[in-house]
Amino acid sequence: MTAATIAHRFWAAPQRALFAERYWDKVDDRHRAVLMEAVASIGELGSALEVGCNAGPNLRLLHARSPQTILAGIDIHPDVLAFGEARAQAEGWRWRGVPGAMQEVLPTLKGESLDLVFSCYALAYLPPEDVGPVLYHMLRVARKAVVLAEPMVLGPLAREGLISTHMGECRHDYLRVLRAIGLTRFSYRIWPVVPPVDRLNGVLRLTETAAGGSAG
Repeated sequence: MTAATIAHRFWAAPQRALFAERYWDKVDDRHRAVLMEAVASIGELGSALEVGCNAGPNLRLLHARSPQTILAGIDIHPDVLAFGEARAQAEGWRWRGVPGAMQEVLPTLKGESLDLVFSCYALAYLPPEDVGPVLYHMLRVARKAVVLAEPMVLGPLAREGLISTHMGECRHDYLRVLRAIGLTRFSYRIWPVVPPVDRLNGVLRLTETAAGGSAG
């Protein structure tokens, strides 16, 4: 059994639903503020999808900033999604949870059907062979941008396939992965998280372009 499979089973286990309330309330984490800053740079959003949303704390923050945005989230645990949807409804707003693994759900979505697709500490649980296809589909589905708040986005430790000792997570070099699968037409910008929060040291925004890839 691989480290990534162990991590996947950890988050898919029924007892992980016990974490839902804790995650729902974790809206003040510093990296979430940086994530929202990167999202705000995209401009007005009609729709957004979070990949690996848990109970939806990031969707809760996005709703507070942009109440008109139609929100959805993918997560492997349906009970966690139901918890977050119920909490949102109690607060007078809605988002739609889509149960399932991101590797299985994203390919079923229509291309350029959502303004934003984003993740926060979710792709770290993918094995290296799944990261390219997931990024491909995130960019395929997004009309405006993809935003990643993932461990070790910045610096030399962002090496493809590097395994962390924490829960068997992987550290992926997302820009290299994109180029490796032939996606070179994108621009990117990175917002640093200073100081880092739980191995999250930056937020990466990806935007497809008509010309070759560039920074900025």
